[in-house]
Amino acid sequence: MTLRDTFAGIFGKQELPPLAGHFIFGVATADHQCEAFDPKYPDIRDRWEEIRCPEAARGRATDFWNRYEEDIELAQKLGCNAFRFSIAWSRVDLGEDGWNEDAFDHYRKLIEKIRSCDMTPVLTLHHFTWPLHVEARGGMIGPDFPDIYADYVREVADRFAKLVPYWITFNEPNLLIGGYLKPWWDSNYAAPPGLPEGTTTSEQVEAVGRLIRNLFLANKEAYQIVRDRNRDAKVGVNQYFYGLPKWLQFLANRNALAIKGDGDLKVQADRLALKRDLIRGERISAIRSSVFERGKVDAVIAALAKTSERDAEVMLSQPYFCTKKLLLVGVDSDIDKASELAGKEVAVLRGPTSEPGVPKYLTGSRAITFYDYNEALKSLDSGRVSSILGDDAILIGLMLRHPGRYRLVDGEFHDRESYSVAISEGDGELLSLVDSAVRSFNTSPEAAQWRANYSQLTGRTASKPQTISRSIVISESSARIAAARRIDSIDKLSRAAPGTALRRIQDRGYLVVVVSEDLPWFGYRDADTGNLGGLEIMLAHALAERILGDPDKVRFQTLAFQKRMASLETKPGFLDRILKQYTILSTLLMSNWWYMGMAGKLNDYLCPEDCRHKLDYVGLDYYWGIPSLHIERLQRLIDAAYRRFDRAPVWPGALYDILRDLHEMFPHKPLIIFENGSVKEADGWDRETYIREHIRQVQRAANDGLGVEGYLCWSITSNREWDLKFNDASDFGLYNIQLDSDPMLTRRRGPAADTYEQIIRNRGVG
Repeated sequence: MTLRDTFAGIFGKQELPPLAGHFIFGVATADHQCEAFDPKYPDIRDRWEEIRCPEAARGRATDFWNRYEEDIELAQKLGCNAFRFSIAWSRVDLGEDGWNEDAFDHYRKLIEKIRSCDMTPVLTLHHFTWPLHVEARGGMIGPDFPDIYADYVREVADRFAKLVPYWITFNEPNLLIGGYLKPWWDSNYAAPPGLPEGTTTSEQVEAVGRLIRNLFLANKEAYQIVRDRNRDAKVGVNQYFYGLPKWLQFLANRNALAIKGDGDLKVQADRLALKRDLIRGERISAIRSSVFERGKVDAVIAALAKTSERDAEVMLSQPYFCTKKLLLVGVDSDIDKASELAGKEVAVLRGPTSEPGVPKYLTGSRAITFYDYNEALKSLDSGRVSSILGDDAILIGLMLRHPGRYRLVDGEFHDRESYSVAISEGDGELLSLVDSAVRSFNTSPEAAQWRANYSQLTGRTASKPQTISRSIVISESSARIAAARRIDSIDKLSRAAPGTALRRIQDRGYLVVVVSEDLPWFGYRDADTGNLGGLEIMLAHALAERILGDPDKVRFQTLAFQKRMASLETKPGFLDRILKQYTILSTLLMSNWWYMGMAGKLNDYLCPEDCRHKLDYVGLDYYWGIPSLHIERLQRLIDAAYRRFDRAPVWPGALYDILRDLHEMFPHKPLIIFENGSVKEADGWDRETYIREHIRQVQRAANDGLGVEGYLCWSITSNREWDLKFNDASDFGLYNIQLDSDPMLTRRRGPAADTYEQIIRNRGVG
């Protein structure tokens, strides 16, 4: 192959032969993302969504449990010859109550339907979920997990080994570490179960070490169990691959190769905690505090609702108030219920809370966005809009400021939101202190009296907010750790590490807090005295008491509604991005540790010798990548790892490089891409172009003899992406389903389905 051919392949100009007739073309699903929630069989993700992101709970999902025949037939119409699904472990394994034969019968019918449509079933045993009773026994880091998992696999294989040719033991095992490890800038774990509050970085890394070892041991057991029952079955995993430049991936992989014992894990922990970075030195810390951050806001307590979008940008505390959406109309309006707003215009403030509410709650209404409520009120008064959609706390405040002019309409919107304190990301110790202060404040007599007065005078119930857990603590070992942690007893006067937000506050000697000044009951300025009062001001004094030992050591700022979040942005952002990228690339987070273990390159400490080479194919998932080291593009790749897919960088050429590297590592194993796909648009690429150009790289690899034998597109329909609200930035479906607004969950064929069908018919892109 000439250099010209290489560049032609990358940029889409090379003439490529079609893929072989036996090539596998398929689509994929996953149980939790498409099967409706059943309260009889909750899994670890259901509990996670309940406590961490109720707005993204799966609910009915796509109702695949009842409509699998329809979706399998859609795949058949595309020309697919493979259909990937997963067993819901929590549905079939009832713990002490034994095994659920009804659920097994359901999956048998699903498999038979796939086979009857002339497609090959691809069965995933573990797709990021497991039963709660397994977590209670220590979960995936418990010493018994390999045996517990083996028992489950044995039951599945006894029933289906002869019917299913392809088995995936663990979906994307390298991403499971997100449930046990969080870098210095994260306030929450990326996935369940999370570790108890107060767990140190060293303890997190130790947990990851146990997880990795357990995964290799469990995979070994599962591999043997399935192969003992069907010698022709092909067993493996599908590792998630980051599309890094080859030289950068080589450096990232060295971090996993270096781990040979507890001491090496300690080195990783230091890097994840940023203990060795110069930014935390005394001199640079002083410069940063005095030059960059002299007037920096420490916290925002200004009716800031907790959302997944905001959670990705800042650290959000425990809730201090619960709110819900209401409608504000003129006192003489004839609008009495939400349905009467169909065909009318509704005002909302720009942002991640009210703005998405119009299409979700008010079918047929049109949203008109504003930057502040004063402009929205003018629009309502002029008749341009018929109503304002907003938080009850804010709308009640508007009514109190303008008595006799407006009234509320309860739209019977059942979703509730929480107001939280926001701080800049990167200082877990400060967040722990803020959480502690909020918890104490919520149970204080002063807060209880405020809630009673608010409820009595507004007629709206103000109940004490529930504490939100940052992890799922249901195993005995985790419960003991949690009991031993006394976060609320952190010494507020101890000197924090240099370079941290907490140290800046301590050096300065007072807190800078943004509050409201025009929101009755919450943050308002007395017309006579000019003093601030309300719930937000009470809480700010509680923060100062907790952090500095003096409730009066706080200074207030008041900012326009749209400037609250911006006040928390770190001004030397470029430096912060560099530090994040250094942390990630100097630890095992982006290393390809799974296949390094399978190839025998990892130390026995992580991958015991008898766990190596337990694979019949090399499976991979690839979505996003970058061709070269560019700070902004690398940051977008990291953002994609946090599921901010609308920021994801697209680079099809990385898929070819990954396939070549894997072929060199496993020259006698077939390569299968089990997941590749895109949201509606990413990085300027629409889904149709994305699929075509990645298939082109697959053809390049096949043409170069790299042993690639299959490609499965993610996903056949829209589904519930992990922890994300449903919208275009979280929808990977070839067939679109409006999960939140269409009660019929209608499957609508999208243009990417036409593209994929044509690719299958032509065995490639030509």
